[in-house]
Amino acid sequence: MRPPRTIRCFLPACAVLVLALGANPARAQVQEVVVGITTTCPYENAIEGGCWSGAYHALLQLDGVKSVDKAANGYNCTARVYLSKDGLPDPDKWAAQFKKSVDQAYTFRGVEITASGTVSGDGNGLVLRIEGVEGPIALRALEHKLQWNSKKNAARQPEPDERDALDQLAAKIKGAKGADLKAKVTGPLVKTATGYTLEVRESISLAK
Repeated sequence: MRPPRTIRCFLPACAVLVLALGANPARAQVQEVVVGITTTCPYENAIEGGCWSGAYHALLQLDGVKSVDKAANGYNCTARVYLSKDGLPDPDKWAAQFKKSVDQAYTFRGVEITASGTVSGDGNGLVLRIEGVEGPIALRALEHKLQWNSKKNAARQPEPDERDALDQLAAKIKGAKGADLKAKVTGPLVKTATGYTLEVRESISLAK
C-alpha cells in the first residue's frame, strides 16, 4: 500500500476533518462524519506542522474517536479519523471537549455525517431512521454548509443540487407512493432539545 500523501493547506488556515467508523464499512450505518475546524495559524502542514498538531491531538481526545489519519486534503483541508463504535456523535459535546483542549487556537464549526437508513414522511416533513440509533432524525433543507473556502475565509457556497437536495428527496418519497425509501443521506448534523436534525446536502437512493 502506498503511504498517504501530505498536502499543505495555506492561509487562511482551516481544517474540515473527515471521520470514518472503525467498524466494518459494509455494516456501519453512519459511514462518515465530517468536523469543521478553523485555525488561527498562518498555515498548516498536515500533522507535521505545529498548527495542525494541536488540533490533531485534541481530536484524539474526543469521545468515540479511535485514531486520526495523517493525510490531508488540500482543497477542503480534510483529514480522516476512525471511531471506536457505531452511532451518532454529539456535536455539542465534541465542541466543548475540543475547546477545552485548544481554547482559542481553533474554532469548531460543526459536524456533518453521511448515513444510510430509511427515509419517510410525517406531519412535520421527512425523517431519517438509522439502524442502531434511537429515534428519528428530522431532515431539513441545507442552510449551513460545513465545507470551508480557505482563500475567502468563509463557508463554500452550496451547489444548486445541494440547495435542492431535500426537495429532490421529497420527490423520491412522493414517487414511491407512500412507501419508505432506503437512502444514503449527507449533511450537517445538529443536536436540538427534541433530538437530532440533519440538513440534507446530498442523498442517494439505495436498493431495497
